[in-house]
Amino acid sequence: MSGGMVYFDGTSDYVNVGSGTWSSNPCNGSSNFTIAIAYASSQTGEGEGGAALACIGDPSTGGGQGHLTIFTNNNGQYIDCWYVDAVLDGQQYSGLSYSFSDGNMHYCFITYNAGTDLVQLYAIDGGSAVSGPSGTLGINTTGSNIYPRLGRAHNDPYNDFAGVELNGQISLFAIWNRVLTTAEMEDVEDLCVPPNPCRPSNVSPAKNEEHVDYRNLTLDWEVEGSCNPSTTYDANFGESYPPSLQASGISNTYWDAPTPLDRDKWYYWQIIAHVPGEPDPVEGGEWKFKTGGKAWNPSQYNGEGSVLISAQLSWDGDTFADSYNVYFGTDSTPYASESKGNQPGTTFNPTLDYENTYYWRIDEVIGGVPQTGDIWHFTTGAQATDPASLDFDEILFIRRPSFADDHFYTEFINYKPNVLRSDNGIFRYNFNTTAPHDYELS
Repeated sequence: MSGGMVYFDGTSDYVNVGSGTWSSNPCNGSSNFTIAIAYASSQTGEGEGGAALACIGDPSTGGGQGHLTIFTNNNGQYIDCWYVDAVLDGQQYSGLSYSFSDGNMHYCFITYNAGTDLVQLYAIDGGSAVSGPSGTLGINTTGSNIYPRLGRAHNDPYNDFAGVELNGQISLFAIWNRVLTTAEMEDVEDLCVPPNPCRPSNVSPAKNEEHVDYRNLTLDWEVEGSCNPSTTYDANFGESYPPSLQASGISNTYWDAPTPLDRDKWYYWQIIAHVPGEPDPVEGGEWKFKTGGKAWNPSQYNGEGSVLISAQLSWDGDTFADSYNVYFGTDSTPYASESKGNQPGTTFNPTLDYENTYYWRIDEVIGGVPQTGDIWHFTTGAQATDPASLDFDEILFIRRPSFADDHFYTEFINYKPNVLRSDNGIFRYNFNTTAPHDYELS
């Protein structure tokens, strides 16, 4: 293990991140946060016999449950989270076990949503951020040992974690004052790669790019100008992670992928540089992309209800699609009998009736060949009733909703039909008094 930011020998080594009062702690439970840890460890114990990566909160309260501590074990391939208000007690996330080995770098994330008091554990597995256990935070906010600590739990009078210290390295520790998306988590992995002029980067297709043309695809990458021009490259490529070796001794910074690729599928790839005179190869990042060939993002969305009969249908299509074959009707399997023809645009104006379920499909035509799309459906709403036809004495509207404590308050307003205005409101029922009334709905 080398190239780490901080090394821990497993004997009284730890790093406190910040100090002072709880209010100055970015992880005090009052606002959203994300913590990222990149680490390597060779410890094989499990649970409390593993290694403490980070601890937040004060174990001296709540019977040892006043904190969140993240452990690693089994050579860094597993992550445990313990004592999150006892909700995550002893739960183990093991999604990394098949792809990593002793001493490799691993990445875990802890997010916290203050609105729901929910903490969630993530790990990078095969280049993708995958979720593990979750539960309420429930950490102590009054103790003195409340800032994050790396490599060891805070002093614990219950002796739960005596000697549970990290023997390994931490290459990245970062805190954000918001909840990261999984796509942002996947980009964090690139922050831990040491610079090298021959490291392949700036790839095309870009990392996590979608709707890529699957016909005659060329993979491109770049190296810095100071890289030895005699450097050669290996191309690892495939439908599953990790991708397998497909070509070696490549002298250019591009490689033609197998033709044709499957449409609407994820592919993984990595480029490894072999620099003359260097004993070790230089690995590029682990990238993935998804091919196109299928329309997406339907509007009306799949399964939508109460759709207006004046609604227009639209969808997103690939930039390399020539045109679109539209199928629409009440048959749940819309095929030739419900074809509405071919068109260049991505909108369609159907003829709709009330309270019907409609099915539709868009086939992209690519290189003259139709590519079958998904079947979507929606249901139209009922015909609205004209209030004037009900012969009501009055019409009641609702204005200015507001919340107070656990009650909902609103103002009710009466209008005679002959003075009915277009105020924002909701048509409710007959109301035979002459003055407005305030109601409390509990």
